[in-house]
Amino acid sequence: MQVFSKIELLSEVCKLTNKYGMMFSHSREEWDHKDMDYYCKVLKALPFVSQLIYYQSIIDGVGFILFDTEEEMLSKFNGVVRSPELPRIYTITCYPDGNLGDERKR
Repeated sequence: MQVFSKIELLSEVCKLTNKYGMMFSHSREEWDHKDMDYYCKVLKALPFVSQLIYYQSIIDGVGFILFDTEEEMLSKFNGVVRSPELPRIYTITCYPDGNLGDERKR
């Protein structure tokens, strides 16, 4: 048996797929699932989450995205909107060798 943290999982998946990756998460404790205003604020903070497939990751509180290029990964990482009016979004990047990159806690 092997147990992984979310960050270890990101690292392992990037190594196995030889892809760039990013994990994003937000605190579900701040959110009542019936509060659509909070959901909309998370979507504003993560403007690249426009496809229906990503919506479940917002409900779950964590999502993983794989990229073919470093430029695409950094573009999405830098595209996370950070504002006091929006929920706190944690993001971290990872390289194909499994090494972690940039990290932001707001």
